[in-house]
Amino acid sequence: MKRVFSGIVISILLSTGLITPAMAASTPKVGDCFFISPEELDSANPISGKISCNFTHNLETYYVGKLFGTTDPNTQSDNALLARVKQSCLNNWRFPSSSSLNYFAFYVPTSAQWRNGTKWLRCDGGIDNSGGVGGTQLGTWKGSAIAAKGIITPLS
Repeated sequence: MKRVFSGIVISILLSTGLITPAMAASTPKVGDCFFISPEELDSANPISGKISCNFTHNLETYYVGKLFGTTDPNTQSDNALLARVKQSCLNNWRFPSSSSLNYFAFYVPTSAQWRNGTKWLRCDGGIDNSGGVGGTQLGTWKGSAIAAKGIITPLS
């Protein structure tokens, strides 16, 4: 099932952002970096794994939390899942208003992981270059956005 959310990400992000939930295969850590293709960004199950932040990437994990409740997030409606995770991701956005990052995506365990007791929530920061027009066009960068407090020079 394809799940894409769009909307204005309140003043914390200071720009329009799209929020995309998807499944991720491994246990996430803050500081993990990813290069996600446009097709994978819109996919429920991106296949790209984490990469070194020294390489070109377009998402970086800034928060890993825990999902509460018994409902498998993969069985929830888009709106219910967004309501379940949005507050955690936004409340843990620690980048200053001058940050280059203006987008976040969230990821949840697969149904199989959920059944085995895995309950993490992964929130990633990125740069949406679409200017609020059309679909998300993720910008890329090299280096740790977390270490740079989100003030990075995008490559695209």
